[in-house]
Amino acid sequence: MTTEIYNTVKNALSTILGTDSYPLFKTIMLWNSQTDHVLAEANDSYPWLSPACFIEFNNINCTNLSKKAQIQQCDYDMILHIVHDLRMNEDVSILDSKLKAYQKIQTLEFAMTEPTTGRLTRISENPNYDNNELQVYEQSYHSTYNDFSAVPIPNTGMVSNLIINQTIVTILP
Repeated sequence: MTTEIYNTVKNALSTILGTDSYPLFKTIMLWNSQTDHVLAEANDSYPWLSPACFIEFNNINCTNLSKKAQIQQCDYDMILHIVHDLRMNEDVSILDSKLKAYQKIQTLEFAMTEPTTGRLTRISENPNYDNNELQVYEQSYHSTYNDFSAVPIPNTGMVSNLIINQTIVTILP
């Protein structure tokens, strides 16, 4: 997975505002089973603030597009783990959070400087009821990107003596 895709998604999520006109998500990070760690008997999680959105990439399947396998097309899924702390009595606000996340990601377009990535399309939503202190909603998206990162970049350097002659062509064939 490319850093550019992660950073683009993270930046987009950070622009979503809550009802207080401040960023909705207080924590946006790469998924590392944070909710499992918080709920474990011996909580070994590092602290994070709620509401949170954790970004997971999985089901990354790559197909070679060139003979030397330097260019690949990768299909992938991205799961947003939207988490609210029930101890803070945030009972139905998670429904608003998941809607805002969907609206932002479903319409997200990647810039020309980012990888050749297709639009992220929502494929499912699942509440996770396995938590007694946290409320978790998982949104799954699917997309494809072309990976050119293994293509050798030609050597570049400074040109010290370059002369450019301007010529105006008046006779065209």
